[in-house]
Amino acid sequence: MKSGIQGFIGACICVLLAGCGGSEPTASSGSSASLPSTVAVSGNDTATSPSAAESRTASTTFAAMLLEAPADGGAPKGTVRLQVRGSGLENVELLPTGSYLPRLGVFTISADKTLAWLDFDTTSLPNGELLARIVAFSAPAGQGGMAVEVMPTRRWYLFNDPQPALKGAIPAAFYMPQVLLTMADLPYVNPQPLRDMMALGDGAYQQMLNSDGARVRQTLRTYLPAHVVLIPAPRGFMGPWDSCLQSLGAPACRSAMSSMISLMDNKPH
Repeated sequence: MKSGIQGFIGACICVLLAGCGGSEPTASSGSSASLPSTVAVSGNDTATSPSAAESRTASTTFAAMLLEAPADGGAPKGTVRLQVRGSGLENVELLPTGSYLPRLGVFTISADKTLAWLDFDTTSLPNGELLARIVAFSAPAGQGGMAVEVMPTRRWYLFNDPQPALKGAIPAAFYMPQVLLTMADLPYVNPQPLRDMMALGDGAYQQMLNSDGARVRQTLRTYLPAHVVLIPAPRGFMGPWDSCLQSLGAPACRSAMSSMISLMDNKPH
């Protein structure tokens, strides 16, 4: 009899506990409906994890979750809508993986701080591979507060047609591991280091390639970074360029350097 009463009480407790939980909201395709953990931030830098008391306070006043975004591995084109839902939203940003800069987009936030959206223009970046995340903040930009990574890093493939022109500097490899550019899009870099190399006599030039190959490769990469792919590949350029980087042969390197000097000389600066 005693064991029967204990079983009945245990079952009632289980029912009551189950009633305290809530089901996760339904998310659209490619979205994450789970509520991410909250971390303290100072300006744009992450700080240590908050104490239990801080986490409890943040969870009651500030929360955020992803409502809409292209799926990981997707190929968004043109302008795409990103949305975040929550409470106490003060700032939401589209950011590169592992960093708070550069900001790839800043969301508009509703008056009641429960909805944030961004119409992300993918043509603002060159075609290629983008690693991006979405972070929501409980305070305006630069004022610390709490942060929630509502969308962990996703890999998006940008292939807009026509190919967008480069706006500003070439995106860094840590968040765009592949960037597709035309020859005309390569930004100007002073070609004087290449001229200095080309001014060497044949013997000294070969000696430089043999003994200082790492510096030669590093110099070449300042003009065409390793994560940049030229589309379309210019005839007569990529063969000597790749050959120089791989084997450091004198004829290929002289041809590659000469072509790059000519290209830079014809760019506005």
